[in-house]
Amino acid sequence: MDFYGQETQTIEMPKGDFENFTGQATAAAPQRSRRAVRWVVMAGNVLPPHATRNNPMIPLGGENIGGMCMTLMGAKNGYLQRCQLTPMVTAKDWINADEVGEQNRHMFESETVSVYNKVTKQVETTQRYFVRCLPADELSSLLSGQQGADGRFDMGIREVEALYDERAVEPKTEDFNRAIARGTKYQRIIFPDWDKYISGEKEFFNTPALEKYLLNRKTELAGDQTAVDIIDVLIQSNRQFIRYVRANLKNTADKLDILKKDGSPASWSAVHDYWFTLLNLTREEFLEEKTEQHESNAVTKEEFSEYKNNINELVGVVRVLANKEVERQTPKEEVETKSCAGLNAKNEPCKSKATIEVDEVFYCSNHQPK
Repeated sequence: MDFYGQETQTIEMPKGDFENFTGQATAAAPQRSRRAVRWVVMAGNVLPPHATRNNPMIPLGGENIGGMCMTLMGAKNGYLQRCQLTPMVTAKDWINADEVGEQNRHMFESETVSVYNKVTKQVETTQRYFVRCLPADELSSLLSGQQGADGRFDMGIREVEALYDERAVEPKTEDFNRAIARGTKYQRIIFPDWDKYISGEKEFFNTPALEKYLLNRKTELAGDQTAVDIIDVLIQSNRQFIRYVRANLKNTADKLDILKKDGSPASWSAVHDYWFTLLNLTREEFLEEKTEQHESNAVTKEEFSEYKNNINELVGVVRVLANKEVERQTPKEEVETKSCAGLNAKNEPCKSKATIEVDEVFYCSNHQPK
């Protein structure tokens, strides 16, 4: 069971795949066209209430991507709407010819366009320059640039790989239009009342209710594998959004505690209050849960004493090992070798290694005094 008290369902990733930090399967993914249409979705909402209130462009909330992605089709003014399957298509980022400069124009693509001259009141042709933006390139930037308060949790934007079609490359072609229509169809298969949610005729789900709804729809649409795969992505996105929000709320609560201790004014923002509503959780419940978690992680005196003893023992062992290593690596002083003082057959000093000392004179075994 999750922290909502609901039964959770494990979502199996394809065998052979692994997940990167955004939760996207990467290892077994085939090579794909950089120009083909890609699809993304986000189950959460990180916008403050005033940004979505009576805003026809994004009534359900979501995220304002802004000019970060030129390829987001239908994302009005850069808004990525919550739970909406959104295509990314090849686009042109236009550049003013004067900004390009004569010496740099060869670096950009261009096309001849007709422009109405208000001064001469004539239609004139001119060259316009642009950078071609490809879905695959901007998708990578979009997925990797969505970090949360602590730099670890992304907000839950996910690629919908089930809608990928390598034939859907050039806009306004038959294959392209078919791919867009397919995405629109599955939007309404998964959310039959989507138009009512957009119009405000019907209220959309909070986060725990969305999870429950998606799990039910997954069971109902079990015969449609594409729908099941899309729902799995939505569930992953929704759960990741919960992690993102809770990390942000915890980070904010810690900062507020510090400010209050310093006597500085501090309060929760409107988006934080909205997130509590979205999680179906009161601020008091969250803070109580945070306190309980902190207390459960706190170390008791007995545990601290045990940790200290273990550390001291470990330090002692390390010192013994270190001393042995020093002894091993320290070169030993050579012991002076004594030569035999006896005489050999030629009446010359023996000079063999002495093994016996007699009256402070050293002899080898052959010349030992009797």
